[in-house]
Amino acid sequence: MPRPAFYAITLSPLTPAFNRRRFTQPRGFVLVFLAMLLPVLLFMAVLLIDGGRRYIRFAELKHLSASVAASGMIELSNLLTQKATANLSALCSEVPLPALCSSQNIYAFLSTDEVDQIVQDPATRSKIFNNVLAYAKSFDPQTKDPIKDNEINMTFPLNYSYGNSMVTLRVDLTDNEIPLFGTFLTQQGKIPILFHATANSSLSLN
Repeated sequence: MPRPAFYAITLSPLTPAFNRRRFTQPRGFVLVFLAMLLPVLLFMAVLLIDGGRRYIRFAELKHLSASVAASGMIELSNLLTQKATANLSALCSEVPLPALCSSQNIYAFLSTDEVDQIVQDPATRSKIFNNVLAYAKSFDPQTKDPIKDNEINMTFPLNYSYGNSMVTLRVDLTDNEIPLFGTFLTQQGKIPILFHATANSSLSLN
C-alpha cells in the first residue's frame, strides 16, 4: 500500500518543522557551559590550596618559634649552670659546709653581679643567637626552603634590669612565600605572602 505523500514531506530536511527542531535542541549548551565554568573552578581550587598552605605554614612557624625560644633559654641555662657549678664546688669543699650548700636551686650559687655579667655579656648573646639559628634551620618543617638568617630576629634580654630573677628571650620568625596563584602571573606581578610568628621564653632564677 503506498505511503501518503505528506509522510515524505514531514521527514524532509528541507521542511521548516525539521529545521526548527534541529536548531532549537540544546545539545551543545552543556559543553559551552563547562568551558565557561572551568576557569572559575580552577580559580577556586587554587584559592583553596593557597589558603590551606597559608594555614599550615603559619602553624608551623608558631610552633617553631616557641621551640626556638626554648632552645635559646636552654643555652642560657647551661651558661649559668656552668658558673654556678664552679661556685658550688669551691664553696662546698669547705668544712664545715655552709648552709647554702643544702640548696636545691643551682642558681642560688650565683651572685646578682655574676648573673648580670653573664646575661649582659655580648658573648652570651652571640652563643644564644647561634643556637637559635641552628635550631630554626634544623627543625623547620620546610626542608626544601628552610627559614633564612635574615628572617630570624632575637631580642635578648627582654625587659631585663639588674637584680631581675626572670630572664626572657623573644624570637620573631618571618617567612615570605609566593602563593600558588602567583605562578599564573608575571614575575613582576607576584606578591609574596608574609608569615610572622612570635614567641617568648623565660628562665626563672628562683
